[in-house]
Parts: sequence; structure tokens; C-alpha cells
Amino acid sequence: KALRFVAHGLDRFPERAGQELTQLTQLTLASNRLTELPDSICDLAKLTALNLLRNQLEALPDRLGDLSHLRHLDIATNRLQTLPLTFGNLTRLERVVADCNDLRRIPETLSRMTCHTLSFNHNKLVALPRCLANMINLTALSANDNKISFLPSNFGDSRSLTTVKLCANIIEELPESISRLPRLKSLWLDHNAPMAALPWNFYMLTSLVELRMDANPGMKYPTPDTLLQGAEAVRNWFKKRQKQALFARKHRIVATMQDFMEQCKEVRPSIAHQGYFEAGVERSG
Repeated sequence: KALRFVAHGLDRFPERAGQELTQLTQLTLASNRLTELPDSICDLAKLTALNLLRNQLEALPDRLGDLSHLRHLDIATNRLQTLPLTFGNLTRLERVVADCNDLRRIPETLSRMTCHTLSFNHNKLVALPRCLANMINLTALSANDNKISFLPSNFGDSRSLTTVKLCANIIEELPESISRLPRLKSLWLDHNAPMAALPWNFYMLTSLVELRMDANPGMKYPTPDTLLQGAEAVRNWFKKRQKQALFARKHRIVATMQDFMEQCKEVRPSIAHQGYFEAGVERSG
């Protein structure tokens, strides 16, 4: 039920494998020179583990999603430029590790998956899919060393996330929705040169214990000194600024109303008393 061909220099896999190896449950083809796989490999209906690590694959079969019993899939260190649309049908996968490929985009069909880990380090991704918000079991996301410049606006709906690693990208800013990640404990944002500020509501990430933001020369908010003190210091910095901003807004409202009442008094002196709009004064009755 298990077949292993590791480091045998294979540059192709038999076309008839799907018809002749119907009872196969584990297939390991790691460290070879495969550039493609036959479509018939998707007929291995009982396959639970497929190891394609360290080959030269540029694409996976379109029918890969037919391997509905697959629990373990290793596709790291290849030359993959895309994943098939049927990839989302692999609902039994516990984790997806596609590091060290040439992936530019991730299909939105991943929303059907129930895996807890997604790893796309060292690829060429320019964006992350919006479907991450629908992956209710996703706890860890890693996409270091890509070309991501922004995160989807609904990123904060991925409420099961506990770990997010996005180092060595070109992210300019985080969406405000990120503050809605109640379980987020670790956030890595090192080496994102364009980033100048964290969202104003960052203080709402109350579970965050690890914040890494080294080598971000453009960061202004919060200050570099604050960043060096860690996640709690950053939360407190934003919380303090939020209180100051709220205080300033209240005073602007009071000043505006006082000005309005002055103008009203010139037209109708009895319309109201100016004292109602002084700071700290409440109207009774």
C-alpha cells in the first residue's frame, strides 16, 4: 500500500499508475527531477499521503481535488506557479506547505478546506485570497518572503488565527479589520520597508504577546522606541493616543457648539444657555 522512490533521478511517473496501483495509500516521490505528473495519478482514490518534495514540478494535475482521502501533501521546493482550482476539494488536508515555489496567487477555492496551517514562504505572491476569512479552522498563516503589498480588507474575519507571519514583503499598511482577531498571539512583520504605521485600533489585539517589526525603517506610529518594548507597550501606546484623540474630539465638539450658540444668541438670545455646552457640564431635568 506504500510506494517510495526517493532520490532516484525520476523525470517522469508512469501514465498507467492510476489504473494499476488502485490500492495505494502512500506515495513518496521526493527529491527527483519530475517536471509534471500524469493525470492518472488522480485516480488513486485511496491515497492518503502524497510526497512531492524537492522536484521540478511547474503545475499539478487539474483533477488533484479528486484525491478526496488525501490527508498529507508535500509540495514544497518545486517550481509551481499556480495551484489547480480543485485544490480546495482536498478537505481532509490538515496542513498545506507550499514553501519555495513560484506561486503568484492562491485560488479562492481554499475556502472549502478545513486545514489548520497554510505555509507559502518563499514564493512570488502579490496578494492573499479573501477566502481566508472562511477557513474556520485556520490557526497559522505564514507567507514570508513574497511580494505582498496589502492584505484583504476582510482579513480580520479569519477569527481563528493565532499566528501570522508576513516578514520580507512590501506591505504598506494593515487593514483596520485586523483588530478583530481575538486569538492572535504572534504577529511577524519584519522587513516590510514601506510600512509607516499600524492601525489606530491595534490596542484591541488583547491576546497578542509576540510582535516582530525589525528592519521597518519607515515606521513612525508607534515610535521605534515603543516597538522595541514589545506587544504590550505598543497596545498601551495606541490606547493612550486613542484616549487623547477622543478627548480632543469632545473639546472640538464643545467649541463648535459654543460658537453656534453665540451666533444663535445674536438672533434669539433666549434660545438656550451657553453653559449647557461647556466641558464637564450636564443638563438636568
